[in-house]
Amino acid sequence: MAWIQRLFSGKGAGPPHISENNTVDEKSRRIATLSDEELEAYKWLFKGYSEAWTTETLGLEKQDAKRLYIGIYRKLGVGSSREIVHYYAPREVKFVKPPGADKKKGGE
Repeated sequence: MAWIQRLFSGKGAGPPHISENNTVDEKSRRIATLSDEELEAYKWLFKGYSEAWTTETLGLEKQDAKRLYIGIYRKLGVGSSREIVHYYAPREVKFVKPPGADKKKGGE
């Protein structure tokens, strides 16, 4: 757990990259390091929503969102939202389109 101490001290890049061999307990410990804001975004990403949709839903500015996702990825040991779904979600979870994404603009 030395990586957690490095993470909070500002030294080091975070935990080692997650793998198929990591236990549920290890994944749970990584999730527990997320701040409240990171956890909220993680829940949407975990469900398969895109970063763009999550950013808009949470009302974040572009730079704030970038900082947020970098923190989530570093703490979870992943490189993308797809890896969150791959390593942290059940296999049947798919990336989904935001509600109303198939509707044409302007009410046509």
